[in-house]
Amino acid sequence: MINFRGKPIDVRSKLNIDRGVKVFVVDAKRIALDILGRPIYNTPMLGATIRAVEGLVSLKSVIEVTMSRFKGELGFKNVEAIKRAYEEVIFDE
Repeated sequence: MINFRGKPIDVRSKLNIDRGVKVFVVDAKRIALDILGRPIYNTPMLGATIRAVEGLVSLKSVIEVTMSRFKGELGFKNVEAIKRAYEEVIFDE
């Protein structure tokens, strides 16, 4: 999982990553700036990671924990960032 604005093939080429390794990318910084207004992209990366490990952790459970940790508007914004990154993650097949 890489915070990167581009396609997995670009990362694979730049870092010389073997085809046997799945590459996931998401522009977490952009998502954080759009939603949170600051380049704090840990929650978007969390959303993308949930997508990458599909089945090990549920999006629903992470949203519940996030809302219990961050109250009010900050909680809603973090959940929005998690969901958006979850949806926007790109991976090569």
